[in-house]
Amino acid sequence: MTTREAGQALGNRREWLLLLGSVAGLIVLTVLLPGGPLDKADRLGYAACHQIPERSYWVGGRPMPLCARCTGSYLGALAGLALLVLTGRGRARLIPPTRVLVVLVAFLALWLLDGLNSYLALIGLPHLYEPRNLYRAVTGSLQGLTISVLILPFLNVNLWAQTQAMPTLRNLKEAAALPLVTAIIVLGLQSGLEDVLFPLALLSTVGLLVLFAIPNTVALVLIFGRDGQITRRLEAAAFLAVGLALSLAEMSGISLWKGIISGVLRLPLG
Repeated sequence: MTTREAGQALGNRREWLLLLGSVAGLIVLTVLLPGGPLDKADRLGYAACHQIPERSYWVGGRPMPLCARCTGSYLGALAGLALLVLTGRGRARLIPPTRVLVVLVAFLALWLLDGLNSYLALIGLPHLYEPRNLYRAVTGSLQGLTISVLILPFLNVNLWAQTQAMPTLRNLKEAAALPLVTAIIVLGLQSGLEDVLFPLALLSTVGLLVLFAIPNTVALVLIFGRDGQITRRLEAAAFLAVGLALSLAEMSGISLWKGIISGVLRLPLG
């Protein structure tokens, strides 16, 4: 075995250990969270969402782990990332062209407008229209999909040595897929079917963890001086797994901190 082959074999072993250790950490952290799957998801969701029951979809006689808007957002982000990978844009390093960006900015504006309108209604001030979970889910999903389209190039340029010189969305025709994905997500949420809402509740929490894992992963590759140098999927998977484990630990810690502060101050920290 040559020196180069020996070094590569050692690198592979380290990456496998890092990957397996991160997966083991994820499993341990998940098991340590008390309760069943929805209880665990509730605790993680509490770190990032107000969880107001009236503004949430319900499953199994309880509110989902995230409010309607956050559920749409994180389901949209997860679906967007999966769609980009499945359509061969997994390593795209460019943001969409200007005309597509205009559409994406419009989606973000709708999300912001509906959120502001909903908040004004919550505090009893004049608002444009009566808020509904349907509107929250629609605008949240569009926002989550938009974030996935914009954040993937940020991950790729910091992760891979070789990326695709193409945008995540090339034209308006491809951007038209985003409202279609939104419609599928919203139809599932509006269905009221337990067999549909239960996996969506868990997947929305997965989307939350994945979205937080991306900046964690970028921070890790920068710290270890591997930014823009990774060539093997195993090494990338190892960094992503650590980023995901950190995301789970962060969400658990934030949730615990909010619970403690809420109990001490006797304030509902949403």
